[in-house]
Amino acid sequence: DHSAVLFASKRGSVRRNSSVGVEMAESTRTSKLMYANVDASDVSFVAPIMSLSFPDALCLVTTTQLSIGTIDPVQKLHIRNTPLPKWAAPHRVVHNVAHGTFGVATVHAIGGTPAATSLATWEALGPAETNEQQMKMLGDVRAPLVSSPPVEAGRFSVINAQTMEVQSTLLLRPYELPESLCVAPALMCLERTGKAAMEVDGGGGLENVFVLGTSIVMPNEDDAHRGRILVMQWDAQMQRTRIIGSFTTHGAVYALRVFRGMLLAAVNNRLLLLGWQRRTHKLASNTRMGREGDRFVTAEDAEYELVVLYSQQTQIVTVSLTVSGDYVAAGDLMSSVSVYRYEENLVDDKVERRMTPVTRDYAAAWVSAVATAPGPLVQNLERVFPDRIPDEVEMAGRVKIGEYSRVFQDPGTERFVVADSFNNLYRVARAASNGGGGGGGQQDGQQDQRLAVEGRWHLGDMVNCIRPGSLVMDIPDPEFPELFRPLLVYGTIMGAVGVVASVEDGKLGRILDRLQTNLAHLVPTPGMWSYDRWRGYQTNQRQTRAFGFLDGDLIERLLDLSPHVQMLVVTGGSALLGESQVDRAEWRMKSRSCAGFARVEGECDVEILGCQAVSNIVKREGVSVEYVVRLVESLSRLH
Repeated sequence: DHSAVLFASKRGSVRRNSSVGVEMAESTRTSKLMYANVDASDVSFVAPIMSLSFPDALCLVTTTQLSIGTIDPVQKLHIRNTPLPKWAAPHRVVHNVAHGTFGVATVHAIGGTPAATSLATWEALGPAETNEQQMKMLGDVRAPLVSSPPVEAGRFSVINAQTMEVQSTLLLRPYELPESLCVAPALMCLERTGKAAMEVDGGGGLENVFVLGTSIVMPNEDDAHRGRILVMQWDAQMQRTRIIGSFTTHGAVYALRVFRGMLLAAVNNRLLLLGWQRRTHKLASNTRMGREGDRFVTAEDAEYELVVLYSQQTQIVTVSLTVSGDYVAAGDLMSSVSVYRYEENLVDDKVERRMTPVTRDYAAAWVSAVATAPGPLVQNLERVFPDRIPDEVEMAGRVKIGEYSRVFQDPGTERFVVADSFNNLYRVARAASNGGGGGGGQQDGQQDQRLAVEGRWHLGDMVNCIRPGSLVMDIPDPEFPELFRPLLVYGTIMGAVGVVASVEDGKLGRILDRLQTNLAHLVPTPGMWSYDRWRGYQTNQRQTRAFGFLDGDLIERLLDLSPHVQMLVVTGGSALLGESQVDRAEWRMKSRSCAGFARVEGECDVEILGCQAVSNIVKREGVSVEYVVRLVESLSRLH
């Protein structure tokens, strides 16, 4: 029912003949077997066909038709566009896999509004009245009505993941905008004692519900002083969505995450841990129907409600949250990242829950997104930190940096990828143990008080979301099994989508880092810009060299070069300059400059091979040019 074509990929370069203005392909090299999906089902026979009209084509025969097609020369994502109404601006989207639906939060403009409103009148609004009903109620105040520009309002819609048809829609109140959205696979029901209801009377919990966080800014306010958290459940049989719970907050709900059957909410400068807990008194029936055709019902649960189990103050404003085991990382608007640990104790037959501050990054970074970076696989731990080669030993001896990175070989180390508003990406880590010595003279007891920076890199585009995932199927390469793992997918405000992958072999990472340096030095850049300056970490307060990241776009340029140029790049031009092409004086000068980028607090074990001069990878790593090309080809299959 699903067909695919296996073929030998051919890579070559395109050489432009300036005299005649045409492009000619040079000799290509056959590499590994690859596959391509076939846009046809029940293919019974396939055969090659060669003609002037159809060069290098395939003839596919099914029970009903004959098709002739070719393999795409460039593998790319197949994107399906579903236009939204012109008045709707997309704000948040989540995928409810169990129900086969998307939850989409949009922002749109409603018509002219009163110049002043009463908060009491606003709070009397139901969540499902029409625009006309809401504006009539808001107009019922003593302040005179004047014409004013349209204001923004939010809307939440449930969309079928297959047909992309709107199943139900909820119009939020005026001046209420969606800020965060998530799907809770399981919210456990809690008793008043804090214990799970299933431990007491066998009660279950909520499954696969949408949770929406909003902000409310009235016309006479500058910031959001209130917001709401709505818990919504999709009823597949009745084909409608029910609001089964709501909670009013004292600020905007900028982030939501599911945590151990509970909810974590970032509300201004506080981190709230909320639970679906049994009410003290049962709630009377309060079912309200939405607009006709909206298929939205407000019917709050009669027995359970959202309650705050613990509240922890954060820094300035928390805009992003991520979870890693018992640890929660909070990205702050101005104060980088802080890490909190979840603790649970049983006191007098009651469960007490709390979030304890553990460590933080003291840099003044304006965080736009943060995500958990999974650690290396257990079988790859020994390969992450290989034995140093002579050049690295020489550099480490001059820079005098301790074995700080050895602490992070522990699989329990928490790592987080952070994006800031200056278009940078960086990775921080919390050592799981205090042993192994501190970086830059830290005492062992202070190890958990500071996050160590493991890498910095300038992307050039502002990232507004980072999520776990991959753009392609994760098919292990037989030559490099499970050494390249796509971990995260990010989106930028300019509409770009990128992949963050881990290289779980120290030697392969060292080869790719040397290759990146060679390409940056030997291959011309657009506009002849300095690659090191462009990729260097940049803020309004500091500028440092990039380290700890590999530039996949630059490395994959190797595949577009001719075999001859590939050999020159991999060997560092030794075919032209001889074996003495590595300028040892330049190497020593650049390696000494690395010491300035090793901060006192231990900013990783600085093995900045990006500071080195062009090197002969074949000689120094003991690999062939063909091996490096196959390595880059394996890396290119991650997207």
